[in-house]
Amino acid sequence: MSVKIFSIYHKEMEPIISNDYISPLLVGAKNDSTSSFLKDNSGENISEKNSFYNELTGIYWVFKNYEKIGDPDYVGFCHYRRYFSFLHSDKHYYELDISNPIVQNFIDLPDSDIEKITDYDFIAPIPSRRKSVYWNYKMAHGTSDIIKVKDIIASKHPEYIDAFEDYFSGNRAFYHNMFIFRRKDFFDYCTFLFGVLFELEKQIDTKNYRMFISERLTGVYIKKMEQNGLKGLYLPTVVLSSPKKTFKDSISEVKINLKNKEMSFLYAVKPLIVFLLPKSILRKKREKRA
Repeated sequence: MSVKIFSIYHKEMEPIISNDYISPLLVGAKNDSTSSFLKDNSGENISEKNSFYNELTGIYWVFKNYEKIGDPDYVGFCHYRRYFSFLHSDKHYYELDISNPIVQNFIDLPDSDIEKITDYDFIAPIPSRRKSVYWNYKMAHGTSDIIKVKDIIASKHPEYIDAFEDYFSGNRAFYHNMFIFRRKDFFDYCTFLFGVLFELEKQIDTKNYRMFISERLTGVYIKKMEQNGLKGLYLPTVVLSSPKKTFKDSISEVKINLKNKEMSFLYAVKPLIVFLLPKSILRKKREKRA
């Protein structure tokens, strides 16, 4: 039984997580010739569309170049700063400083746990709880995408419409396009996902657009798997973050910005609470008033 998990990177940056089962994959690599990572711009690919497909160009590359990655039994995706925690499950997520020496202990997958994956049909993040998936997306991005996607699914993929309605009306949200699927389910997922998104692409202006709806479609597919009686393992997410700044560090940074005239005081709402904005923004505000 073989497992391959791809960590999506937009550029080479620390920490680089790479081991027997996690491989870095550089997305939007259409014009990149320097990175040593696997790239999404070889074979059949949509690398040039990364500006609005985001990590999906990496998922598409794996979908269309599966034999090149070794034809694994299970394939999964995470991100350069978000990983599944296989060894800890008492929290929804863990936020760790990237310099923390215990980071590897949280995202490592011992050989004994690789076999444990076969006890499940799929792996997904512990779902976040929202008022509803529909309400959450409406507040963040409006309803236009939801309406378009629902029409596409009803027309092109009607077998998913019940899962679509149940997922959007429910309060369990699966974020980040993170998952580990069996080979067959991964191919079914990609056929559904890109079948919908390529139709959506025809209906939208892709300039300054990002496929946020893709996360919800991943959730729809997971809901469909649940409806089909497949057994899921829901794992916490480890979020790697930069070292937190001390108050002293923040004050020093403000002083440097003011000295270099990169920031200006705008106004104070309460004592000790001061908003800072770049001078360029303030200048534009003054020009508008004039």
